[in-house]
Amino acid sequence: MFCGDCGERNPDTTLFCQSCFASLAYQQGQYCTPDENFDRLREGAQQARAGRMSPAVFTRFLYSFRGVVREALNNIDSLIIHDRIFQQTFIQRHLMELGMHCFLEGIAVMEQFQGDNPDALVRGLKIAQEGSMKMVEATLMTTSGSEPEEDEGGSFLDIVI
Repeated sequence: MFCGDCGERNPDTTLFCQSCFASLAYQQGQYCTPDENFDRLREGAQQARAGRMSPAVFTRFLYSFRGVVREALNNIDSLIIHDRIFQQTFIQRHLMELGMHCFLEGIAVMEQFQGDNPDALVRGLKIAQEGSMKMVEATLMTTSGSEPEEDEGGSFLDIVI
């Protein structure tokens, strides 16, 4: 498969371009789960922190994520919900939108990363993780038809840089 952004050839199973980190799945109309997106964001932050991804490539990587999340947010905003099911879906939609905005805020903080100081990466990942968790919760509410039970433990996504 070839990347629509940079033209690089990538294995068919790759979700993101190995050269510019654009979302290949998104280019093909496939969507990642919030957990998969957060894991990929964390992986990119680790690459940038270790110096294995140049600042220019990291900026393109974050730009790609921002575009995917904004497009999904636009899709949610354009949904027309029938009055009869509005009450059932209002909470899920609101939680998903809140998670997406939080994820975007985390990306904005990560864009402040200067190679020698990982604080922006850590802060941004924490904010993006909160957004991802809200999106997962909204997804679980949608699939189960009810609100999920409270999590008794810590976060299911650990940040490791």
